[in-house]
Amino acid sequence: MKPISPLRPTKNIESPLLEKANLWKANELSKEKKLHQSITTSFAELDKALPGHGWPSSALIEFFVFSAGSGELKLLVPLLSLLTQKEERWITWINPPFIPYAPSLNALGINTSKFLLIHPKNQDEALWALEQSAKSGACSMILAWINENKLSFKATQRIHRASKQGETLTCLFRSLSASEQPSTAELRIQISKPEINQLCLDIKKRRQGWPLSNILINLPDEFSSQAVQQQLALWRTFREHLDHPIKGNNKKLPKLDRAVYKSHTNNTAAH
Repeated sequence: MKPISPLRPTKNIESPLLEKANLWKANELSKEKKLHQSITTSFAELDKALPGHGWPSSALIEFFVFSAGSGELKLLVPLLSLLTQKEERWITWINPPFIPYAPSLNALGINTSKFLLIHPKNQDEALWALEQSAKSGACSMILAWINENKLSFKATQRIHRASKQGETLTCLFRSLSASEQPSTAELRIQISKPEINQLCLDIKKRRQGWPLSNILINLPDEFSSQAVQQQLALWRTFREHLDHPIKGNNKKLPKLDRAVYKSHTNNTAAH
């Protein structure tokens, strides 16, 4: 019998197989650990349900809502506050259905000077801007609203890969029906709002775990629109006194949250 020759390494180690984005490589273990680092959501109930006990630091995650303004941004307020205070990179908004109102966000501790708003002409441009922003490394977080007709499975693959490459947390806000479509998103969450200051979350997909339902999140009072509107009303009174002072009127000005005043004076054109 002919002796078996010892195995020899292939001559061309840089084969096309090694270029596959979904192929795990032992020499990239330290990088993988970094990419799987988590950031607390600041909600204990949600942290318990998520791998790493927090938001992934670089990945594609999807939120499914009935309509824009269903509480999805309130869920992200602590993260937005943290990233805008700790990071020098941009928080990029792509095709938002509304203009982020700087005074309200500043009042919640979010530094809106780190915001970058992109309003593409069409959905193809929106997808291109999303992928380029995610992999650029210049954005710590991206919030995007993309036409469902343009969000194929391959599109989510590209976005997720770009997010890993740029170490960016990319958040896609999608319709409820999209939760039934396949996606490479690392985390998929459906949001409903049973009470004014409460959110109900259904985790449709999570890394290293089964789906979970009916996670109730109680929002702090300062997250309520009523609290923010009260501060804005005070600001308008404050500005009225400054812009149109009345002689002999020594009426004491209302006590105003400094964050609201600062944001209005620095962002008068934001709204």
